[in-house]
Amino acid sequence: MLGLSTPAEWQDWLETVDVVESLKPRMIVAGHPRPYGDDYATERMIAQTRSYINDFAAA
Repeated sequence: MLGLSTPAEWQDWLETVDVVESLKPRMIVAGHPRPYGDDYATERMIAQTRSYINDFAAA
C-alpha cells in the first residue's frame, strides 16, 4: 500500500507505528504473517515496520 500513498501518508503511517509502540503491546497479530512467525516479538515487528516504511521513503 505504500506505493499507492503519498509521502505525507507515509509520515502518518510512521506516527501510527509510534502510537502502537507507546501502547507497549504484548502481542501483535500480523495481517499477512510469515509461517512460524512470533506474535510476541513486538519490539522486532515494530522496528521492522518502521524500517520498511523509512526504506521505502528513501528509495
